[in-house]
Amino acid sequence: MPHQNLVLVVDDDLGMLRGIQRLLRLHAYEPILFSSAEAFKSHTDFGKAVCVILDINLNDGSGIELRHGLKAAGVSTPVIYITGNDNPAVREAALDSGCIAFLTKPFSVQELIEPLKRAGRQLTLLLCASGLSLGQLANWREAAASCACDLISNFSMIV
Repeated sequence: MPHQNLVLVVDDDLGMLRGIQRLLRLHAYEPILFSSAEAFKSHTDFGKAVCVILDINLNDGSGIELRHGLKAAGVSTPVIYITGNDNPAVREAALDSGCIAFLTKPFSVQELIEPLKRAGRQLTLLLCASGLSLGQLANWREAAASCACDLISNFSMIV
């Protein structure tokens, strides 16, 4: 049975990754950790996650680029960015990519947990309104993403 509090976390700083893991567990979230962009790219089950927490400056890629890849694949899971870089251009690019929060390290517990709670409430409302279970919603998200990719692929062949 899928877990409604599943959170995917991507950060190449192992100390930060462990700290976020402990924090999420203290607040009844179930984290799945990725220490690189490459490791995250191999993950395919996004439909069961309430949120993705992405570090922006990874050794092997960019959290913003990962977010663009998720959107291109039709993945609509909410994203929270974390970064040590508070450059206005980076902040603007992150916000333009469609995140629910942009947090500069170090951030408070509340700054991280509040957007997660909002994402969870939105998921709960969506499940109640649709009458679907979390598993059914995950399957629907995956099917919709597959259709979107097929449409994009077919459109680009026509053009």
